Amino acid sequence: MRHYVWDNDRTRIPVSTHFRDLGCHLCLDGSGAGTTTSGRLRKATASVTEVTLLPDAQARQNQAVQSNILPAALYGIETTSGNKALINELHAAIVDAFGPRSVRRSQMGFFEIQKDGRELDPEVVQLVRRVSLLRRELTKFPEITGNVRLIFKRNA
Repeated sequence: MRHYVWDNDRTRIPVSTHFRDLGCHLCLDGSGAGTTTSGRLRKATASVTEVTLLPDAQARQNQAVQSNILPAALYGIETTSGNKALINELHAAIVDAFGPRSVRRSQMGFFEIQKDGRELDPEVVQLVRRVSLLRRELTKFPEITGNVRLIFKRNA
């Protein structure tokens, strides 16, 4: 479509394979481009570091990450495969900010022993958002249930 000439005036229709729409980045060509999401992840990683410098108690800092930084970082992540390296940087920044200072610390162990019900692990938050989106879509459009089951069966 991008290279098709439509008339004698050599008119071409501009075709976008990835773009930002309604705050999230849509990628339609399978390349995984998500510049909007990448920018949000970079900003969130810097914000986690800044939050730890505040004189507030750790519980308030933890709440700031859960209620402000993670939602801002992962907004629209349902439609784009987030940059794995940037998600790992955010992951490490959260552990550096709130985890133990030991040389032999375990990042996954830190996320497993969280006391409150809110999740700090960006990968878990991302999964929950994607599953929630899938459930909403299945509720709105029950006719796609068969296709979704077939996709799961083929990829399982």
